[in-house]
Amino acid sequence: MRGWLDAGRDYALFWTLTPREIVLILQGHNNMRAAENEVARIRNYELAGLIVAAYHKPQKMPRYKPIKVAPVDDAAADAQLEAWLISISETADT
Repeated sequence: MRGWLDAGRDYALFWTLTPREIVLILQGHNNMRAAENEVARIRNYELAGLIVAAYHKPQKMPRYKPIKVAPVDDAAADAQLEAWLISISETADT
């Protein structure tokens, strides 16, 4: 629930969705945030290149390398989600 609200999603909508839909929405949100971060990194890299060129030392600027993120195994992600949903249902019963 915290991730859902942190993503700026509607509280009432959370309860009308299936777990799979929730996961897809949150994955899409995370992918969007990762893309925004990558755009910011590229912009900062280009700005740094202009600053270096302004000092007439463009050869000192290292080449841009995209970050590599290890993919998450679907089975592991499903197991984590299932454990989380079980823990939520157990706390709701008490």
